[in-house]
Amino acid sequence: MYPIERVRLYPKDRLVWKAFEILGDLETKVGEQLQRLDAATILSLTAYPFLIDTLLRSLCCTEEQGACAEMALALWKVADLPAVY
Repeated sequence: MYPIERVRLYPKDRLVWKAFEILGDLETKVGEQLQRLDAATILSLTAYPFLIDTLLRSLCCTEEQGACAEMALALWKVADLPAVY
């Protein structure tokens, strides 16, 4: 599943058993759910270790090694993943 699909399912899973009389009410509730997403929740929904690893490896090919290592450690810490660099 792509990361954006996980974000799309987040409000859907919270509203699955709710009944709405008009489509506008459902649209409003979905919008409210999406607006409540904070950075930590979005990160938890979209942070796949293999994607982060691939991005970091591609950045390390173009950036100074020291700056790349700092960036990698910061990203892994935010994503609450074990540091492997």
